[in-house]
Amino acid sequence: MNGRFDSPIYVRDGFSTVQIGGIPEALAFLNKWPTNRRGVVYDCVRWGMVAALQGLLSVETVRNAFVGWARAHRVLDQNQAGNPTDTDADRFTLAA
Repeated sequence: MNGRFDSPIYVRDGFSTVQIGGIPEALAFLNKWPTNRRGVVYDCVRWGMVAALQGLLSVETVRNAFVGWARAHRVLDQNQAGNPTDTDADRFTLAA
């Protein structure tokens, strides 16, 4: 198992946007996350990634978990073209 996502996720890292194409990149991004901002959900997402690399969870499941975590922490970049998490409903919700 290579841990690649079907479609990349785009997250903001400071002032730039980073493309997360699979579990290795997602884990690297999570490892850079400040220790004082980590929590139970962070731990679940991170351990889910490890479990997926071991074949215990699907890559799609942990991709969705990472998207949810990134959205909750306001680092998900929904303005990237072709980002499957970018929907009209999300744009209207965020603009309101």
